[in-house]
Amino acid sequence: MKLLVAIFAFAMLSGCASVRVDMAGAKSLGAAGQSATSALQTHAEDVKKSVEGTPTVVSVYGVLNCRDQKDAALRRTCIDSASKIAGPMLVAELDKIKDVLEKRRVALGALNSAYAAFASLVDYDARGTAVKAVEGAFSSINTLSATLGLGQIASGIGKIVGAAAGAYADNEKAEAVLATSKDLREALEAMVKALKAEENLAAMKSLAMEMEAERRRLELSALRAGVLNAEGILKPYFAKTAPEVALASPIPSYATDLANAAAATIVENNTEGKSKQLAASYMKAVNALNAVAVEHTKLEHKQQVDLALVIAELKYLRDLYESAK
Repeated sequence: MKLLVAIFAFAMLSGCASVRVDMAGAKSLGAAGQSATSALQTHAEDVKKSVEGTPTVVSVYGVLNCRDQKDAALRRTCIDSASKIAGPMLVAELDKIKDVLEKRRVALGALNSAYAAFASLVDYDARGTAVKAVEGAFSSINTLSATLGLGQIASGIGKIVGAAAGAYADNEKAEAVLATSKDLREALEAMVKALKAEENLAAMKSLAMEMEAERRRLELSALRAGVLNAEGILKPYFAKTAPEVALASPIPSYATDLANAAAATIVENNTEGKSKQLAASYMKAVNALNAVAVEHTKLEHKQQVDLALVIAELKYLRDLYESAK
């Protein structure tokens, strides 16, 4: 919901942008930066949740596959073995990925705060807050970059803007906005490099899709083993797609096989949709950061800010999240 509000808020602001040092555009650019960084934070949290649950999913899936073992002793051996499938090597690899995702989340949160401070510069003398927030964002991005083997970036805002408060003349405001914009653009560019390196390092999109596939296999195994009720899958599906249809409850015994087959189809389609949504949201959020960086360049060259592309990217992202609910 916060993402939606921010999208339309900065869309309204960008419509009344002025030329020269585009103060209205700068304010809307601050809101755009907050929305873009928030979107990527959401993506990081989604992937992290998937990573955290993977060892359990793998083990439970293995246990459920022991359903066909009729001999009690062999069944027990099968269960004991399956419960240890997610060994220490898998857990160690997942821990590395979680560490990167957590550092990404922190860096994006710091960058989000820096954009909030940037937007405030237009309305009042928030130079001290802006300096602290931007330098904090640089520090967090550098921590992420170091983990990924990338170079460091250095903020120059403190030397140019300073932290003094008091009289806030128009020329000082313009200087503060332009200096902060330059640093934020450099921070965005470093963030995009880190995100691309992260994706290549861990094959993040492929990993996310594979983890969703594991969950699909888990649900299907649970259905086949009789420990997952098809009605629990069919009810929310009909409530969303055909609310006028009254599903029989409980499902008649003669229709159990049909209900299980229908539930399995829903599981297959829903999980594949989530995997595609996760990969697409990553790409679109990175595109949005790149689009915001382009508008920073315009602002620094005293051109009019135009957020049409950023708004389009974030609208597409919003639609992806809405469709996944």
